[in-house]
Amino acid sequence: MTKETMTIRQALAERKLLDAKIEKAIRTFDPVKVYATLDKYINGIPIDEYEKSLPEKAQSINALIKRREAINKAIFDSNAVAKITVAKFIEFESLNPEVKTKANTEEISIAIAINRKSYYKQMLTWLKALKQRIDLSVNTFTQATKQNREISQNILEQRFKDKQNVPKDWDALLNNQIKLNEPVLSDPLNMKENVDKYIEAIEDYISTIDVKLSSATEVNKITINY
Repeated sequence: MTKETMTIRQALAERKLLDAKIEKAIRTFDPVKVYATLDKYINGIPIDEYEKSLPEKAQSINALIKRREAINKAIFDSNAVAKITVAKFIEFESLNPEVKTKANTEEISIAIAINRKSYYKQMLTWLKALKQRIDLSVNTFTQATKQNREISQNILEQRFKDKQNVPKDWDALLNNQIKLNEPVLSDPLNMKENVDKYIEAIEDYISTIDVKLSSATEVNKITINY
């Protein structure tokens, strides 16, 4: 029976290495072959030697998998009980700068922190997609505003072709014409301004969890048994 103690960081690194080794071992494992009765070799190796090597190769793969699973279990067991302290994040209002500085903290397991980080990274993609839609609406509004002003200008210029009849309050007249079909940007939640704050706050939150997790992996240790 094997019993070892290592830090979480060491365990994570070895698990990644084992995954690569297992993938390569299975990819290059060739236990079923076809050869003619007159053949003496398989893949350049005498047939009897080739066949005798297969159990050892299979055993090697099993050993890699066994160690990988022992390390993986120890990591998950540790992450389920080891705790870190992070700021609470319940709703977007708590992301406002004035509120965020007063945010309460909570102690959560590393497993929950990893899950939360994964979920908020997904939320970040949703918010960035939302920002793209908002930016598109703002650009549409800007273009429509510009176009409406140009159309209003043309209407008045056509109406007062004779420059002798141009009213003195031209600017006021133009503004009134613009207002007849003025584009409106509907943004009751002020998301044009807030979406960037929300994105920045979630990025900061993810970075904070990253720092906490990184510190924990350096300190926390696990014991593997198999």
